Amino acid sequence: MGPLSPAEPAPASAPAPAATAVAPPPAPITSVKGNEFRRPYAAQPGAPELKSLESLIGTYPHDGAKYLEQGVLAERLKRLLDSRYGALLKNLQTSGPLTKEGDVWMVTGNRQHQGGTDAAAVVIDPARNALRVWLMRSGTQTVYTDLREGEIAWPESVKTMIGNATPPAGRK
Repeated sequence: MGPLSPAEPAPASAPAPAATAVAPPPAPITSVKGNEFRRPYAAQPGAPELKSLESLIGTYPHDGAKYLEQGVLAERLKRLLDSRYGALLKNLQTSGPLTKEGDVWMVTGNRQHQGGTDAAAVVIDPARNALRVWLMRSGTQTVYTDLREGEIAWPESVKTMIGNATPPAGRK
């Protein structure tokens, strides 16, 4: 018996493939420069729109909205950070509200009692439907973005936060 032609039905012993809706796997992370990693998801059709967060400007992540834990921002952060998403949440235990600075929105914070070594900033560019995240874990700083090309500039307050970040004793 030769290969099946498109007109021939599959043999009776072959089970029919199950139709299941599976989310596509995250795009591979590629190093952009130094400690910055890019997972280009924002430009893909169907990427959840971050503009929907505008009504939450001025609210704290723990004030009932829980936008870091559920909804469009949480979904996008989970996709961008993968296994590091839990560290982000811990590093935003003590955080400010979602604020607007220029054309971007942001939330910043640190892990309780560990602000000098564990902190984070999430910057949202609603016009480009993209994220840039700064994550400092045990003094090691890493940046993630889902913007396919270009860069989301850090707002001045985030630049200051990053500039004030100090590595643990003995590391420079």
